[in-house]
Amino acid sequence: MLVSGLLVPSILEAGSIRSWPLTWLVMAGASESLWPVVCTMRAMPPPAAPAPGAPGANTAGQATLLGAWPALASYAMFAIGYLAYLTFLVAWMREQGVGSLMIALAWALLSLLVIASPFVWRGLLSRARAGGAIAAANAVTAVAVALPLWWPGIGGMLASAMIFGLAFFVVPTAATTFCRRYFDESQWPGAMAVFTLVFAAGQVLGPVAAGMIADHGGDLGGALAGASGVLFAGAVIALWQRPAIASRA
Repeated sequence: MLVSGLLVPSILEAGSIRSWPLTWLVMAGASESLWPVVCTMRAMPPPAAPAPGAPGANTAGQATLLGAWPALASYAMFAIGYLAYLTFLVAWMREQGVGSLMIALAWALLSLLVIASPFVWRGLLSRARAGGAIAAANAVTAVAVALPLWWPGIGGMLASAMIFGLAFFVVPTAATTFCRRYFDESQWPGAMAVFTLVFAAGQVLGPVAAGMIADHGGDLGGALAGASGVLFAGAVIALWQRPAIASRA
């Protein structure tokens, strides 16, 4: 994300829309140059499932997807809202007259905060027993999406990108952590498959809905407002999520 934000706007600025083939080739070369770095990195272990009897451990047996519907619904709403923002952020900035340099800066700041986000959120993620972490990350993402509408100008756009980067990657991590603590270990593959399918459906619906709102209203501000509203609703719904039965006892 960081490399694309630094390279793509400047290439398009220099050569107009006809530069897209060159842009793809440059991005392919950048990806090729970075893969040895990725191969040398140690993978971080996944969050450990709570031991039997520990807070958040589902020692009462298998849970059901029906009991996890708030987390599942919130995850779907996150997918709708966050991708609408990412899809139309650059177009909205250009609509406001922002140049390529500031667009690249906003994307770079967003990417840098993504790198920092695990360190900011790991305490909450380690303590989360129900839908609290999903709700918090959704709420912060919603604020980031709405911020440019409340704070017009480049300052609001940059702050929006930074806050968004700090929060949006956390929601999938929170959902994964929830599944590991809510469901029995034998259910993890099936539960994560359902969460991923719902997430994918939301990612399809988000840009389509945002585009329809933008076409109807004549600008992208309405699409951002709608995306923020969906994210806030997802945060509220996630608060209804209860922990596994054993941890409520």
